[in-house]
Amino acid sequence: MATRSRPVEDIEGRCNCLAARHATRYLTAAYDQALNPFGLRATQFSILYTLARYGPLGIGRSAEVIVMDGRVDASRPVYRLNAGARFGASEI
Repeated sequence: MATRSRPVEDIEGRCNCLAARHATRYLTAAYDQALNPFGLRATQFSILYTLARYGPLGIGRSAEVIVMDGRVDASRPVYRLNAGARFGASEI
């Protein structure tokens, strides 16, 4: 295993990417907490809103509209909603 020959520069507070990721996690946690009484998470709410606005969409198109990260399995929140009997698979 390689060892570091010099310490990593402390860029916290100066890196916009790190700040944006921290803010996103904080906001998502706040929305998750607010949606918890309804049995929803922020990702599930995004999908439900997209379906309400655009009508039936496939999982791939929904992911494009929501601008989900390509590394995220867009079907996971949909299947969780379906398992919670929020709507049937035929309604997706």
